[in-house]
Amino acid sequence: MEEEIDDFFEDGQSADEAPPDNRSGARQIALKALYSQISNEDCAKDQVQMLTSQYQSSQAVEDFANVIVDHVDGHITTLDGLIKETSTQWSPERIAHIDRIILRMGIAEILYLEDVPAPVAIDEAIELARTYSTAKSYAFVNGILDTIAKRNKSDLTSRD
Repeated sequence: MEEEIDDFFEDGQSADEAPPDNRSGARQIALKALYSQISNEDCAKDQVQMLTSQYQSSQAVEDFANVIVDHVDGHITTLDGLIKETSTQWSPERIAHIDRIILRMGIAEILYLEDVPAPVAIDEAIELARTYSTAKSYAFVNGILDTIAKRNKSDLTSRD
């Protein structure tokens, strides 16, 4: 008898399969932790610690996942305001939880993580949307993040 895998996201992988031990994997862990925080009122930082321990992730992965969680939690009002302002056709309440978390993470990286170029933050968010959300979500995520990144770049340029 074949062992049945827990394919929660219907991507051919077990939900318990360890993500890569790099920044992409850290983003997956941060996403799962932030989703757990919304769904179960768990503390995202506790979830990061639990997941990195479960997956035997490196300290660098745990640290980067915590940086993302800290920025999302610490700037959630600003992040949600930018999502609302930019997604003119969608009220934030209509955006799926997973997409809203991915957007928050991407915006946090664009605005607050100077060592992450905006195109990298956008590409990583698109990959998260492709993996964890619906077939069309990645285009929505791309559009919102691209608009915010362009606006942020022009804001920075006008300050110089």
